[in-house]
Amino acid sequence: MRFLEHNGQGPHHFTFKVPDIENRISRLRGLGIEPVKINLSDPNWQECFLHPKLGLGAVIQLAQPGGIWTAEREPEPADGTLIEAEFLGAELRCSDPATAETVFSRVLDGQAHPAEGGVAYSWPGSGTLVVRPTDGRAMVEAVVFRILSLPPGRDLPERDGLLYDGPTKVLSIGAGEAWPAAEAATDEAPAEPGAAGDLPLESLLP
Repeated sequence: MRFLEHNGQGPHHFTFKVPDIENRISRLRGLGIEPVKINLSDPNWQECFLHPKLGLGAVIQLAQPGGIWTAEREPEPADGTLIEAEFLGAELRCSDPATAETVFSRVLDGQAHPAEGGVAYSWPGSGTLVVRPTDGRAMVEAVVFRILSLPPGRDLPERDGLLYDGPTKVLSIGAGEAWPAAEAATDEAPAEPGAAGDLPLESLLP
């Protein structure tokens, strides 16, 4: 309830499943970050959290699953009456981008690359978090989905909507739209043909 009163309706936390949580806790502490609510008592689910006061835009949960929680279950076959979508990630407003770099890149091994207005941290096969700085309150600015298929007669949802009553947005993008958007081009002179930066378009795609 306190979270809703302070932040409005939106995501509470993001979970990162790790193979060795004690190692990640040690790495956090070695970098000056103390996790909270550490619970290693259940071998089926060991966890800790990073407090929102760190300014990451959301509560971050690290978890090491075991036993029944390691099982992967295939979703039920779609019946064609609902929109099919893939969760791609989220866009965060962070009040401390340096701490975000420490957590998402140095501790959680995310691959960092420039994105429009900030930095994107990606985990291939798992998702992407786009971090942009803010002078105001850290928050989840948007959750991002790629629309895979529509039921017959159903129009594509609006690209920008609100998650519940906001302030977090839902960004629904089509199959041909790139996300996250690349950093805006600079005024540097174009590379000479054959130079290192002059690659075929398909080579630049993930």
